[in-house]
Amino acid sequence: MNDGALPQLRTQASRDDYASMARLARALHETGLSTREVLRECYAVDLPQEFFALAEDGPWRLGLMITNQPWRLTVPLERGGPNPEPTSRNSIERRLLALDPDLLPLLHLRLSDEAPIEMLPVICYRFSELRERRTTVFVVPGVADHPDEIGRTGDSLLDVLHAFQIADVRGLEEEFEHPANWGIGEVQQTHLDGAREMLARIDRLRSEVASYEGW
Repeated sequence: MNDGALPQLRTQASRDDYASMARLARALHETGLSTREVLRECYAVDLPQEFFALAEDGPWRLGLMITNQPWRLTVPLERGGPNPEPTSRNSIERRLLALDPDLLPLLHLRLSDEAPIEMLPVICYRFSELRERRTTVFVVPGVADHPDEIGRTGDSLLDVLHAFQIADVRGLEEEFEHPANWGIGEVQQTHLDGAREMLARIDRLRSEVASYEGW
């Protein structure tokens, strides 16, 4: 990269253009910055430790439907670096950005296997909260078309995921024990074990973040 490339990439980068953010993130990775430093440069704010703990652990291990930004910008060069093109979910992120630029979308919350992704609520940070060192999480209904529909849903992303997973485990336990649980679509022991394993993983991440000294 020549000396003038990085300032130009900074100027061109825009949150509503994933490709431009990916180019900037890759260039920053190439300078030797840490993932935390890359994200700070991209968004002009520090993201909390819980985000980096999840990103390092692998959100797919929890079956999470992540957004393109900021997760895909964290991919280090040894794993291929940030993908230059977004997934099809990018249009949803751009719609949320237009709805409220203070939002940083993180996850599509899967409430139903049948619901199309456009209808799923989206969990977000707020830049204004992050600048105050707060990990407050907000939810945007899938059909939201006004900022007033955005609501606070928890003190942190891991807290929200923990509550969601506890509810999932309890629901599966009830179905598993129900006399009518047989035949096509029945809840099997492997389903229950998998849900409990995800809950244990979230608990571990929460403990790691709680013991982390710093933001």
